[in-house]
Amino acid sequence: MKSIIREMFYEKKGNCSSVKFNTKEHAEIINKIVAHENKLKINLATSIELFELYGKISDANSQLNCEIAASHYVEGFKFGVLLGLELMQD
Repeated sequence: MKSIIREMFYEKKGNCSSVKFNTKEHAEIINKIVAHENKLKINLATSIELFELYGKISDANSQLNCEIAASHYVEGFKFGVLLGLELMQD
């Protein structure tokens, strides 16, 4: 039997960068975001100040999404440990 702890240690499992998003819905959402972002950037090109402001908002949003993902990962890990402990008690 494989050890999940060893797999996590060697970054074979539980590594956020190894999560694949191969769904049709994911691709459609990415395409919409890219299309809207390109249109916005074209319109913002007339104002350097607005273009830079958009960049700052975009960067902050990316940082927020990373924090949210990390929080969900930690909470999921805690839940998994508690679930495992409960199963061992039965």
